Amino acid sequence: MSEGPALSREVGHGQGFLQEDERKFYSPPAERNKRAILDILRKYLSNESGGTVLEVSSGSGQHVGHFAPAFPDLKFLPTEYPGMSSPMAAGPQKLDEILGSIDAYCEELPNVLPAIYLDAASDKWASEERGQHPNFTAVICINLCHISPYVVTEGLFAGSARTLRAGGYLLLYGPFKFGEGPAVPESNEEFDKKLKSIDAAFGLRNVDDLDQIAAAHDMTRVAAHGMPANNHTLVYQKKSI
Repeated sequence: MSEGPALSREVGHGQGFLQEDERKFYSPPAERNKRAILDILRKYLSNESGGTVLEVSSGSGQHVGHFAPAFPDLKFLPTEYPGMSSPMAAGPQKLDEILGSIDAYCEELPNVLPAIYLDAASDKWASEERGQHPNFTAVICINLCHISPYVVTEGLFAGSARTLRAGGYLLLYGPFKFGEGPAVPESNEEFDKKLKSIDAAFGLRNVDDLDQIAAAHDMTRVAAHGMPANNHTLVYQKKSI
């Protein structure tokens, strides 16, 4: 059994920077789920060309570094925010370090733009302020909604509605609740309780609520793909004009 990569400058929750390249932050969950998420992205992006995909909350850069080579005809714009890397992290991540990590993972990929700061809860995203690609082909967000205040989730839908092209997709990956009552399976319900004990503003989001937010922004959920480890990828599409 592999012991995993050698890490330095441990930051908690099994994460740190790779000893082989200390610019690169390393996330074990990202390494585990990146292939399954790419399989979903292929269903929606394989026939696209010439557009740009925005990744909100890119984390270490492992995801975009894995996704971008599969879509050479699309550009990718990764982003991050100087918050906590996980609910169990010892402190907030430094913006220059996390953007540097993303760029390090992608430095040899010609279709990945330099990573930028983005606050998903903002009324105007940094990509809009810079005039960068206001008509994105897709917006991707992985493991953010449940570990951030609800205003971030609301901002994610509002910002996606502003910046996606007609017919574009918002893809959300993570653990979610479906319907009334506790989350299923039981492990997700326990995870939900643990998150709320850390911060009352955290927790698994109910898909019914997300569907209502989406509808308010002229977006419709077109799929909910079951994923490993009791996660899902929710796919929302902006209405065509």
